[in-house]
Formats: sequence, structure tokens, C-alpha cells
Amino acid sequence: MIGIGFQDNHETLAPETITITVRQPWATLIVCGQKQFETTTLPPPPSFIGQRIAIRAAWQRPLGQIGKAAEKEAQDALCEAALGELRYGAVIGSALLRAAWRSARGLSQHLKVDIDGEVEGSSLPCPRQIALSRREALLGNFSAGRWLWRLEEPVMAQMASGEGDWRSGAIKWFDQRNGFGFIVNDQGGDDIYVNQEALLLADISEPYPGQPVRFRCQRGSKGWRAVELKACEASDARARGESAGPPPSGSVSRQSSPAAR
Repeated sequence: MIGIGFQDNHETLAPETITITVRQPWATLIVCGQKQFETTTLPPPPSFIGQRIAIRAAWQRPLGQIGKAAEKEAQDALCEAALGELRYGAVIGSALLRAAWRSARGLSQHLKVDIDGEVEGSSLPCPRQIALSRREALLGNFSAGRWLWRLEEPVMAQMASGEGDWRSGAIKWFDQRNGFGFIVNDQGGDDIYVNQEALLLADISEPYPGQPVRFRCQRGSKGWRAVELKACEASDARARGESAGPPPSGSVSRQSSPAAR
């Protein structure tokens, strides 16, 4: 899946860099050099060709099963790249978009794809046929009519200081109506912004003040925000000296709403 837009990638890239959103694990496989083609139903605008494209990992997890063979190949590729847990909802790197070609008949049994169209402006000659590696064939959808975005010279983004590591904290307050709140960081410093989408991805549907969580954070234009969370077990909460259950009725913390981040 690809979504296209312009993002202010102030952490690692120039402002107004073209950004495409790709589901994991494909996003990481692109930026670590294990996947050269991103396949999609859409051709890129000609102005994108020859440009460095930022790769944002989508919040969503893969839809359904991608197949045992593809899943194993993806895991092997990540292991070869010595990568740990995947990041979600953040720009994780970039790659140079060299060309985009359209598949004519899909993938043959010899792992070859016939090409019947291209996007103007490519710096590469349009091939009549592309021979794929087994890995590339397993990690893409090369059905007839789909576009193959050729991505080269991948660069993984360097996380800002303090990003990426798992931290512990507790929900300070959360406004269910407006869908945001804050986490108190056990390590001190500013409170961490958290939105409803991040909580739902962690299966936290009813956050309450004092609820212990573990989180990864990312610096945005308005401060730190949680980009991935895990609910702590009751034993973890007791170890931190916190209540393992919800607060008494009527004790929900309230605060005026800040600007959305």
C-alpha cells in the first residue's frame, strides 16, 4: 500500500520532501536495501522520477496473512539486515525513485515480468522484461496492470536522541472525546503526547490515569509523542509502586486541551 503526500520531515530530511507511506515490513525492507520494487496500482507523477523519496512506515499492520513463504522471506531479510523490532507511524528512511514500469502479464514461473508501459522521465531504459530474484518476487505483487516503482540508493533514517528506545511511564490523562492525552515519563522531563490511534494499536481501549505503559517516542514539531505502546502487566505496575487497576470512579484527571500534535 502506498499513500503519497508532502511531509515536513524535520528530523532527517529536507522540508517538503515527497513522502510515500508503505506498510511494514515492506517499508523497512526498502530502506535496508532488501527490496528494490514497491508494487502498487498507482503510477508516480513524472515529477517524482529522479527524486529522493522519504519512506514512512504506516501505522497499520499488514492486512491478513501474506503467505508463509513471503512471511519467512521477509523475516530472513530482516535478520540479514540485523534489524530488531519494526517502527510504525514514522519516516524510517529514503530511497531514490529511478523509474516506474507497468506489469503486462504478471509474474511468470521463471520469475520474470513483462513490461508494457513506463512513466516519463525515467533515467533507466524501459525494459521489455525484468528478471526478479526469488526474494523480490515473494515480497511484491506483480500482477498485470500493477506499477513497479524502482527504488535505489536506500538510506535508513537516524533516530533523534531519545527516540526508539522502550521507556516506561503511566497515563497522566486521556480525553476520549477528542482522542488524545499525555503519558508521564518515568525518566522525568516533559509529558509525552499520545493519540487514540496509538492506544488502539496497543489494544488499550479505555486508558485511565495511572495506567502503566511502555512506549517508544518520537520528537515532532510540537514536542515528544508516543508512536508505539505496550500495556504493562499488573506485576510491572506493582514493581513500579502503582495501582494495577483502574482508579476509583470520579477520579479521572482533567486538563484543558492543548493544540493537537
